[in-house]
Amino acid sequence: MSCGGKFFVRAAHAAFAILVLYMMLPAFAFAEQSEEEKNFLLMYFKEEELQVVSSTRSLQSISRVAENISVVTAADIERMNAHSLAEVLNTVNGVQVQFAPTTPGNDATVFIQGSEQRHVTILIDGIMQNYLFSNQQDIGIIPVQMIERIEIIKGPASSAWGSALGGVINVITKNPVDSGLHGKASVSYGTRNTEDYRAEISGKNGDLGLYLTAGGIHSDGLRLGTAVLNSNIFGKLTYAISPSTYISSSIFYLNGHRDRGDFREFDEKDNDRVEQYFGTVTLTSRLTNNLVLDVSAYSQRQRSRYFEDFADVGTISSFTDDRRDGGSAKLVWKFESNIVVLGSDYNKGTEKSDGLLDGKQNLTTWALFANDTITIGDFAVTPGARYEHTNTNGDFVSPSLGATYLLTKKTILRASVARGFNIPALGDTFGSGSGGYPNPNLQVEKVMSYQVGAETGELKYVWVKISLFRHDLKDVLAAIDSDGDGLVDKTVNEGRQRRQGFEAEIRTLPIYNTTFSAGTTYISAKDRDTNEVLLAIPQYTYDIGLSYDDNKSLRAQLKGRYVWWNTGDYHNSKYSNFNLDLNIIKTLYKHKDQTLEAFMTAHNLFNANQYMIDWYRNAGRWAEGGLRYKF
Repeated sequence: MSCGGKFFVRAAHAAFAILVLYMMLPAFAFAEQSEEEKNFLLMYFKEEELQVVSSTRSLQSISRVAENISVVTAADIERMNAHSLAEVLNTVNGVQVQFAPTTPGNDATVFIQGSEQRHVTILIDGIMQNYLFSNQQDIGIIPVQMIERIEIIKGPASSAWGSALGGVINVITKNPVDSGLHGKASVSYGTRNTEDYRAEISGKNGDLGLYLTAGGIHSDGLRLGTAVLNSNIFGKLTYAISPSTYISSSIFYLNGHRDRGDFREFDEKDNDRVEQYFGTVTLTSRLTNNLVLDVSAYSQRQRSRYFEDFADVGTISSFTDDRRDGGSAKLVWKFESNIVVLGSDYNKGTEKSDGLLDGKQNLTTWALFANDTITIGDFAVTPGARYEHTNTNGDFVSPSLGATYLLTKKTILRASVARGFNIPALGDTFGSGSGGYPNPNLQVEKVMSYQVGAETGELKYVWVKISLFRHDLKDVLAAIDSDGDGLVDKTVNEGRQRRQGFEAEIRTLPIYNTTFSAGTTYISAKDRDTNEVLLAIPQYTYDIGLSYDDNKSLRAQLKGRYVWWNTGDYHNSKYSNFNLDLNIIKTLYKHKDQTLEAFMTAHNLFNANQYMIDWYRNAGRWAEGGLRYKF
């Protein structure tokens, strides 16, 4: 049999196995989240935090989700006066961000539970944003005004999303308002001419809805050689074709010019130019009361050019040009006993780069996925599976199984086991140039993950959440010196690793309008063959927060973070104490739907050092203030 014939046979077998799995599921009585359970959760969370879509790709009560998930809302983002996705994620327990450098809008990457940056999948409305060349995404350049909520899955999410060994960050954008016309405009100014300007408008007329936002960040750079000039625009149009069918289309464009550092010890200055855009079309139709069809298509392009200016040899430049096209289709079937999701994804990516063999390579994937939520009283089970085909690194099946149990009316237990993977970046499989060699025989990185956790409100006035995790990796990518000349020049599948640890969080009820929160994460990362500790993986993280809201005219928030980066001596890192930010929002005028607010943020109050690499030291103490008008 030909290779193509074997491939289709394997695909057919996988599809048949998935369908049989769900045909064999027993019928139990489905139980929605009870009103009592909802009221308890609302004591500590906002209503928009109580349901998530990212774990199963269908709307679920967070109390029925086995994965360890955190949710950040638009209100949270406004309260912290964040400029970029990186700044928001740097406040989430279990997540750490490496800024390079720290001027708002400049480059940043993310870790989840000790994963490598390439293991974290960044999505905007379900569209992967990771660069094909590196499998990383610059979260520092992604603006926040268009964000309705962010759902962070901590740990493998491959049964739903494919290549997501370390976790998923799904940015869900705002929809048009249900009726009328509403908008918001803000401007801020701070240290080193750091400016952020934004405007957004949202409205609906009959069956047609529109959301539109534009903005930009400009700064002379909070440290030498880190200036930023970014601008962006995002729009979404919705139209109800019938009471049961609507279509949605969105478009995003971003342009950035950033100085990435002035490295005087090397007589070097770096800068880049970034351009990104994507467009989407989605059709959602309720075929019956219990069956919903969702079909979407997208086109995306990301271009970047990096410049290194040396005093002695001049300018050296490199470029990447990503193009992705694809789509997905899924059926969500809800009946007495289950919520079943059946779907398929297709993605075709083309990468042009001077760092690739022949200057151009392709990554094409398609997948079948399925999952179910079965609820029996206070007990819920969520089996899932995904079959993924790649044209570069073979095929992979990712099963998962999770369970939740409402031990009491105020206590939820969670457990999950999942098999996940990471597709090697095209730069690893086909990298070339500067003495590098391609390796087309690379396999996907693999992980088996185990997580258990509990959250409870049994303690008076306090909500507590504890999660334990263990991720066992194999076929881990490693850079080696293949020809013995002392230079790293090839990527191979080499070795096994283990990342394990725990997360803990507490949150209080408001006392005199004040809420206290705290969190900690511990990660032990070791080589499973040598038992050596893996460096440059954050070992300890501590978060603290105080929030005040008089529900009239004053909101304030004090947030602090400390990260022990565990880098050893090589990077000359410093992480001496907490980095604390103070945010204050004061309502100056309010009449009906119109509000004028003044806000102020004092960053790094105690001038702390918190950086992983001395090339990219964090900014010292700095401040900004501005005005925000809503109507």
